[in-house]
Order: sequence, then structure tokens, then C-alpha cells
Amino acid sequence: MKVRTRLVVGFAVVAVLIITTGVLSLHTYLQIHEEVEKLNDDIVPDALATAKMEQLATETHFHLMEYMIYGEEKDRGLVQSGLEDLKKAGLEHLKHETHIGLEERKKAKELMAKTRSFASAVAGIIDLKRRGVVTADELFRKKYETVHPAFSTLTKQLKGHMETHREKLAEAKRDVHKAYTRGLAVLVLATTGALLAGFATAFITSRSITRPVQTLQEGAANIAKGNLDFRINLKQKDEIGQLGRAFDRMSEDLSDTLVSKEALENANRQLKSEIIERKKAEEAIHASEENLRITLGSIGDGVIAVDTQRRVTRLNHSAEQLTGWALEEALGKPMDEVFRIINEETGAPAEDPVAEVLATGKAAELANHTVLIARDGTELPISDSASPIRDASGEIVGVVLVFSDVSEKRQREKEKDQLLHDLGERVKEISCLYSLSQIAADPSITLDDILRETAIILPPSWQYPEITRARIRFEEQIFESEDWSEGSWRQSADILVHGQKRGSVEVCYCQERSEEDEGPFLKEERALIDTIAERLGEIAERLQAQEELARKDRELGEANAELTVRNAELDEFTYVASHDLQEPLRKLTAFSDLLRMDVGKNLPPDATKDLDFITDAACRMQRLIHDLLALSRTGRSAMEAKEISLSRCAAGVLESLSMAIEESDAVITQDELPDVYADTTLMIQLYQNLIGNALKFTADRRPEIHLTFEESDGVRIFGVSDNGIGIDPKYAEHIFRPFKRLHGRAEYQGSGIGLAICRKIVERHGGEMWVESQLGEGTHFKFTLHQPRKGDSDDNRNVCTAGSHSAG
Repeated sequence: MKVRTRLVVGFAVVAVLIITTGVLSLHTYLQIHEEVEKLNDDIVPDALATAKMEQLATETHFHLMEYMIYGEEKDRGLVQSGLEDLKKAGLEHLKHETHIGLEERKKAKELMAKTRSFASAVAGIIDLKRRGVVTADELFRKKYETVHPAFSTLTKQLKGHMETHREKLAEAKRDVHKAYTRGLAVLVLATTGALLAGFATAFITSRSITRPVQTLQEGAANIAKGNLDFRINLKQKDEIGQLGRAFDRMSEDLSDTLVSKEALENANRQLKSEIIERKKAEEAIHASEENLRITLGSIGDGVIAVDTQRRVTRLNHSAEQLTGWALEEALGKPMDEVFRIINEETGAPAEDPVAEVLATGKAAELANHTVLIARDGTELPISDSASPIRDASGEIVGVVLVFSDVSEKRQREKEKDQLLHDLGERVKEISCLYSLSQIAADPSITLDDILRETAIILPPSWQYPEITRARIRFEEQIFESEDWSEGSWRQSADILVHGQKRGSVEVCYCQERSEEDEGPFLKEERALIDTIAERLGEIAERLQAQEELARKDRELGEANAELTVRNAELDEFTYVASHDLQEPLRKLTAFSDLLRMDVGKNLPPDATKDLDFITDAACRMQRLIHDLLALSRTGRSAMEAKEISLSRCAAGVLESLSMAIEESDAVITQDELPDVYADTTLMIQLYQNLIGNALKFTADRRPEIHLTFEESDGVRIFGVSDNGIGIDPKYAEHIFRPFKRLHGRAEYQGSGIGLAICRKIVERHGGEMWVESQLGEGTHFKFTLHQPRKGDSDDNRNVCTAGSHSAG
């Protein structure tokens, strides 16, 4: 088979395997897609419809309770709209269940029947409440007998449906996972098989081509070496076999035409070799001399070579600079004349290293503190070593001296020693300040203990600790280091507390020492003693401030504890008293109505007027108690704080006040309000009170109300502004107190508690509330809300049960 045919067959096999793998991948994808479509079409819509019914039933039941307690039309509207939404959700759920089996359809119809039963029971309670034909207790009893069982049965069946949907959803997920796992296994096996088959095909094809080519390369290498008897002998009948046979014929032709020339070539090679060796020897000698010259000239140290007669034979450039002798002048001169050395300390001639080397045959070094006297008399400290120069037989033929100027090295060592000494002193100073900080950091330590310990740690920080003594005076007390005694040299620094001298720090040497910056003391030691005195003054100020702060904290804690108890007692009294007053007022109103129904036509005009006065006063008293309870409940009820939409809260308030807005023809605008972390019910109550006040306190003009939001220096500020009658700035705090009114009830209705409730709501959210206004120019109420950062505790997230209350 030809080479091209083999390649085509190999590529065809690989292509078939790749196509097979693609088909298996597509099949797996279609199986998974079918399972996911089943999950989206059958199970998820049913589960969503059931969850929506459960949420609507719970919200309707909650609004019914609010309507039964407060009797507001807003709550009744929420109940009725909730029932309508619940019925629609039931029909939607029934529609989703029609494509399933008979059993599921039967359960859906039962659920719809229970939904209608719950709606009927709720409608009956609303009708009784609206007509007012039963008392509150009877109304709650009927609600418990009708609505509660229907609500419990409905929610129980809804929870059962949700559990069924969860099981179906889990089963569907398992089916999708099985299809994915099965498809992945098939895909992995197919891909592995394709790769293995491709590698096998490639290996077989390449081996059938490369082995003959390697044989051809081997034959070419043998012929290149002169082995013309080598034959390839390829048996293949393809193009490579033809090439091998042509190669063998070429080898045979070359073998017949070559003639040996070994004798002539051997003679020629021997002559050329002798010539080349001679030239190499001459070049090596020249190169060695040149290399030695360059090497010696490049060495930074001085190099002098002398013969056994101690005469100079060689001098490098560095040696010329150090000795002051030029090479031409120094050649042949005695070494002692060119290289003169003395002992730095005694001035006597130093030991001769050349003589030592010639005598011992070993290398020698100069002793320490050796000085070279140059030709011009300049003295240079040097380091030196000498070594013997031997010929090929090992005999000493001279000595080489290597020396260098160590002036800079000596200076660097001196500077290094000084730096190490200075560093040691600074370390001692830092250690002293650190020790003082560690002592002062102990919260239980007293000032006397700090001063006593400081006197102990001061001496080791001075440069002569063995003769250093320290003493600290503070007010009438003295603290001394061990073995204190007066010395002839003393340093001191004043201890200042709030700018007044209260003592001093003293350090003295009990023995004489050489003078430095301040007598025998260093300037750094002056800075250290000043710093110590300053630190001691600061510590004294801090400890005195801590004592004063602790005393004030104790007094403030006692006052806060007493105030907390009195506030709790006041809240409890307000709540109990307001609650107990409602029952007599209800009876007073009820009996007044009965009296009007029984003998109303027979009453004289004055009695009718008095009866109206009684009824009106009782109603005002009930509203006042209602608002008082709202104020108490705002401070007592638990909060359910979470991330909420403030725009949605404001929209709900505007919807509940839509009738008042329409009657006053008010224009309501608002900024884009952000999401906040707050209690939904309290935020609704806050905006309802503020917007209600804006609608109530209007001048003879069309109300314009704007819900504001701004952010300044990272603080978010919310508010409600209007174009109403305004407030005199001197009453800016007065209006937030309970029952504080600026107008009579005949002019503006209300109890004077609404703004007090608003401020308490804001304060419970960790914020502040204030008013900006001018009389006759409108009012702008502003407030902030504390927004917790990530990681803040959520321990205070309790369910808030306070209802909404009207503005004061």
C-alpha cells in the first residue's frame, strides 16, 4: 500500500470516531433538555401557585384581625382584595392541575372548595363588623368558630400540596442528574475510545514510514564514513523501497571508482603537524607574557617580584602608585630601597617577608600595623603577603609580594565600631521607652508603681550603667534606684502635669568620666531624659483623667439605672391606665346611644344638647386613649427589622390616604427613595403621620407635599416637606412632646401625640428627627435611620406587632 493511501485511511478512521462522539453528545443534551422542560412545565408552576395561595390566605387573615381590632376601612379593603386574589390564585392552581391525573384534579377541586369556605367565613365576619350588630367579644368568638377552622384546614391542605411539589421537584432533579451522569459516562467512554483509536492509527501509520527512513539515514552515515560495502536491502514495494534500492546501486558504483592515497597523505600530514606545533609554542610564549602583563596591570593590589638576590624584576601599576617608583626606575634595584616598611606603633623596621620566604620556602604575611613609606615619604598602612616563585624543577627562583592600601578599610572599621556603639546606645534608649510603655499599659498599676519601676530601668539606658544612678521626685514622694548617691555630674528634667511642675527626673554619675556633649553625658541622653519626663507627665494626666472618668461613669450609670426604672414604670402605668379607661368609655358611649334610641324624641332640647356633648367628649377621650396606647405600644412592641423598599411603603401610605388627597386636591411628589433596613409597619406609620399632618395643616392654598431624600457626608436624610402654615422655630422641640399642640381642637383636629410617635419610631431605628420651618412658609420634617454594616448582629430582629395610628 502506498504512503499516501495509508495516511488517507488513518485520517478517515479518526474522522468517523469524532463524528460518533458528537452524535452521542447531542443525544445526551436532548435527554437532559427533555427532563428540564418537564420540570419547568409541570412542577414549578404548580408549586408557585400553591405558595401564592398560602401567602394570600395568611395576609388576608392578618388584615382581618387588624380590621376587627381597629375597624379601619383601609383594612377592610385589604381583606376584600386579598379574598379576590386568593380566589384567582385558586383558579390558576386548578388550571395547572387539569393536565395531571384524576387524583390530583380531585385534590385541586377540594382545595378550591376550602378556599371558597374560608372566603365565605371571612365575608361573614366582615359583614357582622360593618353592621355592628354584635359586641367585640362575640365577634371574636364567631371568628374563632368559623374563620379559624376554615383557615387552619386551608393552610394545612396548602402545606400538604407544597410537600407533594417538593417531592416531585426532588424526583425531577434526580432524573436530570441521572440523565446527566449517564450521558457524561457515555461521552467520556466514546471520547476515550476515539483518542485511543486515533493514537493507534497514527502510531501504526508513522511506524510504517519512519522505520525505512531511519534505515536510509543509517546507510548515508556509513557511506559518509567510507564504508562503501554497507547495503540497505529494503523489501518494500512503495516509493521508499525504490529509493533504498537506488541507494544500494550508488554505493556499488562508488566502491569501484575510488583509489587509495594513504602513503602520500600520511607524509603530508606529518610535515604540517610539525609546523603547526612550532607556531603554537611561539604563540603560547608570547600570549603568556602578554597575559601576565595584563593580569598584573589589572590587579588592584600592588605586586612586586624579586629574584633570589632580592632585586626587583617586575612591578605592576598599583605597586608603582603605592611606592612612588616607576617600573623602569625600580628594575634591578634592591627590594629594601623600593619597598620600605616599618612598624606603625614603634616606628622600627618591620620584619622582612622576602627573607622569611627564601629561608623557609613557604608563604609569609606581614604583622599587623605595618606601614609602607613611599618614595616621597608618604606613610600608608598596608596588608602584605609573600610567596615563593618556583621553576619547573621546583627550585625557588624568586619571591612575589602582594600588598594593598588598607587606609579606607581602617576608616570603615572605625566608623563601623562607632555605629555599633551608637546603635547599642539607641537600643538601650528604645528598650527603656518600651519598658516604660509596657509598665504603663498595665490597667491595674498605680502611679507610684510606675514611678518606682521607672527609677529602676533608667540606669541601664545610659552609656555607663555601672556608675549611673536615678531618682524621681513627684510631689512629696521620692523614688530612687539601687545604691543612690549624689555625683559630681547630674542631668535632670521637669515633670509637667497640665503645664504645672509636679516633680523631676534626675540621673547622675557617681564616678568621673571624660566629657562628651553635656559634661560626660551624650546629647541623645539629654533627649531621652526629657522624653521620660514628658511621658511620666502624660501618664500622670491620663491616670488622673481615668480616675475622674470612672467616677463620672459610676454616677452616670446610677442615674441611667434610676431613669430606666422610672421610664419603665411610666410606660407600664400609661399602658395599663389607657387600657383600663377604654371599657368605661365604651359603656358611656353605648348607654348614651341607647338613651337616645329609647327616649330621644321625648328629651327636651337642653338634654339632647347635653347628650351630644357627652357622646362627643367620650369619642374624643377614646381617640386620645387610642393614640396614647399607640405611643406606649411604639416603645414596647418588638421590631422586625429587615431590608425593605421605602418607596413601596410610601406608595402604600399614599394609597390609604387617597380619599383625603383627592378631597384636598393635593399634589404629591417624591425623590427616589432607597431600600433601608427597618421595620415595615413602623415606616408605614411614620410616613402616614407625617403626610397626614401635611394634608391637615394647610393654609388657604392647594397642598403641595414632597417626600425628600438626600445624602450628605455619607449620612442619608429622609423627610416630608409641605407648603402649609409653617411652625415658629422656637417651637421646634415643643411639638415633639406628647399632647403639646400649637392650635386648638376647634381649628385643627388631633390629640398632639402623632409627632411624638414619629420621633419614637425614628429613635427606635437609631436615628434622629427634627423640623425646619418658618411661620407661614411651610414645614420640612427630616429624619435619619441607622443602617447596620455587614457583620452587625441581628439579635434584635423580633416580630413587630404595632399597628398604624393616625397623626396627631
